[in-house]
Amino acid sequence: MANPSPTEINPVSDMQSMKMRVIIIQGYNTPYRNELFNLISEYDDIDLTLLYISKKSQNRQWKDELRARFREVQVQCNVKAEHFEDDRAQVNYFDLARKIISLQPDVVISQLSKYTIFLRYILFWRKFDLVHWSEATTITEGNKNWFKKKYLKYHLNWPKAFLVPGKLAHEYLQFCGFNLKNKVFYAPNSVDPIYCISEREIFQKFESDGPVKFLFVGSFVERKGFHILNAVFNSLKNSNLNFEFHVAGNGPIKPAKGILNHGFVTQEKAISLYKDCHVFIMPSLWDCNPLSLIEAAKTGNVLLVSKGAGNYPEMVNGNGFVFEIGSEEGLLEKCHRVLDASRDELLDMGMRSVVLSSGITHRNT
Repeated sequence: MANPSPTEINPVSDMQSMKMRVIIIQGYNTPYRNELFNLISEYDDIDLTLLYISKKSQNRQWKDELRARFREVQVQCNVKAEHFEDDRAQVNYFDLARKIISLQPDVVISQLSKYTIFLRYILFWRKFDLVHWSEATTITEGNKNWFKKKYLKYHLNWPKAFLVPGKLAHEYLQFCGFNLKNKVFYAPNSVDPIYCISEREIFQKFESDGPVKFLFVGSFVERKGFHILNAVFNSLKNSNLNFEFHVAGNGPIKPAKGILNHGFVTQEKAISLYKDCHVFIMPSLWDCNPLSLIEAAKTGNVLLVSKGAGNYPEMVNGNGFVFEIGSEEGLLEKCHRVLDASRDELLDMGMRSVVLSSGITHRNT
């Protein structure tokens, strides 16, 4: 049976009425979450709908045709580009209410936000459980808790359960004052199984006497620390050390002269770069739970990660180094430690990355 278009809502069949009606509220579907949602929809007792309250911006350049095995419903909205990374959606509340009423959810998986609070009072005659999903950390939120947002303050006891991708997201929920007793479940951000490396490939990667290849994948913006990466490369390039810097992505900050810029790449090209390079750099000033860090670990890279990355406690443990947010000196010192290490030491760290990330799958999440 073909999937309905995002604007369609089909009548609930008798078979569907026997299932738990679950809505996941998302901005829009993405290649890196599509298969996770497909696996959720395979459960016999779940009737899954993705409710979209935004639209993909022009900065998101993927061309993938996503094959969804779940219902998709688009809420009317107007998307306004604030800057390169930040698109704000103005949601039509009447259309949001109309579509939610038609879907009659038993469970809504979403952040506790002005939208979910609005739905609670629109659907006051029909109770639904809210599962609060959030990857926010005290760093990404600027150390502000939700008591600053008065419309959220009085709903901290509402969520039935909490889904978080890691330790720092859990700590932020505690910081906000939620009642978390026996309600928190870990669900790491997961990546497609194509991100993997064989034992033969990882040995081949590190046995070469060629240059140590550093890699950055992401937006060339200040939030990602791209200016710090440029500065560190400029500090290293006049040395006699044998290395290369590779970057893949796009954005307003131009790579420094001498950095090998691959631009925006396909998933297949990205995997090839991950497998070819030895060290993944993530100098983010703040980053919730970046998937690129998991992709790099699964393809056997040594990790150099700032404390601004929300999943660094889970992802860096004997397989790389962590440095302070915004510290050019910190990243430079870690690069020197990598360049001073033997290939056997780098191989051990690369293999450790694979072990640490092995349990992060769509199926487990």
